Amino acid sequence: MRSRLPDAERFNTFRRGQVFFVGGNMERERPGRDRGADKAGDRRNREAAQAEAELLKKTNALMTSSGLPQPLAKMVAAGQLDLNEAIKRLAFQDEVNGLIQRHNFNRALATQIALGQVSKDSMLARRRVEEHLLGSRNRSILDEAKADGRELSVGLHGHRNLRVRVLAVDRYEVDIRDLETNQESKVHKLQFKFAFASADFKKVRKALSWDKVRKERQVEPVLRPQDRYACSDRRLGLAMDKKGEVTITTLEGEIFSGQVAWVSRFEAGLRTRQGVEVVIFRHALDDFRGD
Repeated sequence: MRSRLPDAERFNTFRRGQVFFVGGNMERERPGRDRGADKAGDRRNREAAQAEAELLKKTNALMTSSGLPQPLAKMVAAGQLDLNEAIKRLAFQDEVNGLIQRHNFNRALATQIALGQVSKDSMLARRRVEEHLLGSRNRSILDEAKADGRELSVGLHGHRNLRVRVLAVDRYEVDIRDLETNQESKVHKLQFKFAFASADFKKVRKALSWDKVRKERQVEPVLRPQDRYACSDRRLGLAMDKKGEVTITTLEGEIFSGQVAWVSRFEAGLRTRQGVEVVIFRHALDDFRGD
């Protein structure tokens, strides 16, 4: 039987197995679609969409009822977290954020405080001490007396007590005028044990007591810092912050009690019960108690 296709079309279209040659081009036969698989895939997609919608609905309800943020509410709605635990986590984060906002702590420190690993009061005290030390680092009663001309009563090594006026202060020595003899002299800073305003002499004398053993000896200044009585900035600063009473004893036995008023690199101001300030030179310390 003769083909009904035109010769050109018979020439351009013929089949070899699963391959067709159409118009001189080769095309592979396309397999039929699996309609059952398509239906199963559509069903899974619908179920996933329904589950996601239900999860979103539960999440929104939890956010409204408990005030949980979306991440925590979603974990609870999905059964990944207990509601009480989520509320605890939220309260913890609120505490951390509150510490950061109120006290300007960094997040790591705020977290440690919230966990109870670090004392908030201790950290605040340390900060106050650091701020004080930074502001009073170079303070000196000798510089102040030179600037305003006040008279000072000073205790020097060798149990010498003088009423002086400070004329000049350099790195290691102080030029003074002895107001009893009107003589000028240079005194090395290490010779000073304590100093106070001469106008407060009577009140300071009432505040002064003596250590019996140390009183009987004359002691030269301790030249090397590593050989001196160890009393750090932090120890003095925390004593100042606590505002408790401390007792300071010098190398030659003078004892002063009161509250630490300020701390600098080489000196410490002590406010006595009589309401006057005595400055103790830190190189002359032999004991510090009450902190």
